[in-house]
Amino acid sequence: MGAWGPGIYQDDVALDVKDEYIELLRKGKTTEEAFKELIENNADYLEDEDAVPMLLALADTQWKYGRLNDMVKSDALNIINSGAGLVAWKYDKKLLKRRTEILEKLKEKLESPQPEEKKVSVRKFFDCGWKKNDVFAYQLKSEYAKKYGLYDRWLILIVDDLKVWEDHYVMPIVRAKITNNDEIPKTEDEINRLEYILIRYENYEGMFIFPKIRSKKQIEYNKTMRDKILELGKLPIYRFTIDNSSKRIIPKTLKYLGNYKKIRLPENEYIEFDKTGIWGVLWSTLEELILERYIEYNIGK
Repeated sequence: MGAWGPGIYQDDVALDVKDEYIELLRKGKTTEEAFKELIENNADYLEDEDAVPMLLALADTQWKYGRLNDMVKSDALNIINSGAGLVAWKYDKKLLKRRTEILEKLKEKLESPQPEEKKVSVRKFFDCGWKKNDVFAYQLKSEYAKKYGLYDRWLILIVDDLKVWEDHYVMPIVRAKITNNDEIPKTEDEINRLEYILIRYENYEGMFIFPKIRSKKQIEYNKTMRDKILELGKLPIYRFTIDNSSKRIIPKTLKYLGNYKKIRLPENEYIEFDKTGIWGVLWSTLEELILERYIEYNIGK
């Protein structure tokens, strides 16, 4: 989108830089470490016109947090004094005037004593403790479940894998089944007799989208599955992620059933090894989104 207004943060680059800098501080980086890593991660911006919104946003953010260094301050003031920060607005007199006012206020701020260094709460890494083959039961209590006659049934969540989300927390990758009534399965055999909930399909074309960002493991796996997907037309995907970012958001009503190593896997399943692309849900929307898939793909198939 680029810039959509004359404000310092009415620009995609500026917002990204501000968010990334604060996030680095929240990860426990020192002032120097956060600055160095930010510059290394965004070196490309400094080579073109994106240097203007980047440096202005960084200077403003650092000042607000009491961490403005001399280099950034000097670069930002040079941009303001030279008129480089006005170039994009020179064809619109009204916006140019507003932009000029904004940069003058920023200059005044940067040349004034910055506040004392603001303390930033460091985000602690959270591990929900779930393990591969753990099985949980979640009872359906939403209006959505009631609407489709599924109220009080149980989603059976089977952990297949785990992934770390941006160094913040461990996110489980699960498959889900649904019970036929309001009783929780008591044995591995009873769990195996339940139906998996289909999340979506992968077709032949989808196997080869974005080859440059796919891992070698995914590319090789796709090659081995090529004949199978051509035979069937599409392959089912059952795995999804759940946002377990803190203990607080995991439902207290969730029941742990045990760790079962002989749960049968679904047939002809397509596996997404590139974990960043796996479809995910929040606990707040789990019932609605998973049941939408169940109604569309399982009941409607």
